[in-house]
Amino acid sequence: MNTRLRILVVDDNQLMLETLGRMLTSQDHDVIGLRDPWEASALVEEEKFDGIFLDLTMPRVDGLALTRRIRGSLRNATTPIVIITGRADSAAMKEAFAAGAQFFLAKPIDLTKLQHLVNVTRGSMLREHLRHRQIPLAVEISCRAESGSFTGMTSEVGEEQLVFRLDGSLHPKEMVRVAFRLPTSPCPIEALGEVARIDDGGRASCKITKVDNVAREALRAFVALVRVPEFAAEAAA
Repeated sequence: MNTRLRILVVDDNQLMLETLGRMLTSQDHDVIGLRDPWEASALVEEEKFDGIFLDLTMPRVDGLALTRRIRGSLRNATTPIVIITGRADSAAMKEAFAAGAQFFLAKPIDLTKLQHLVNVTRGSMLREHLRHRQIPLAVEISCRAESGSFTGMTSEVGEEQLVFRLDGSLHPKEMVRVAFRLPTSPCPIEALGEVARIDDGGRASCKITKVDNVAREALRAFVALVRVPEFAAEAAA
């Protein structure tokens, strides 16, 4: 089964918006289409996307300004950006890449070109999806911080973030050293992280800031290969 990706399309041309939206939804992706780039610039601050397709020439906020806003956002700073534009000159391409776009396609666009573009960008969008995917998982975790050493249980594990509950208290911005084991790997995962937030239930969200290559690959493989329902019941126990 193909991974369902979440994609934002921004183009003030209704026909282009509908054409690209149909092609992406036909591949079983979730697509949000917007004609207003100002609305899009607010949305990328609130919601995470696996890929963003946008026009270069739009009213109020042009594609270059929107690309820069996306690259400066908290949620979508690394999301692959595809520029689709009627400007076919090399200067436009250079400006788009300098602003932070990763793919560029000039209009007019036929369905063959559009299909090729979607196929080319899928790998980057899938990689973005996996980097931010969180797997429900309950395993023992140990944590060392300035405030002390604690033990607890994870509730979610991802390539770049952990969510866990401890028998002690942590604080946002606090640096921690954590260690735990994945059910898919014999090697323990040891990592340095920064506490991003503590929710109302006392669970800590920790961004992984440093981990060795072996542990990184183990996390990456776990996130990519594990089916979530297999571990959901264990995490809820």
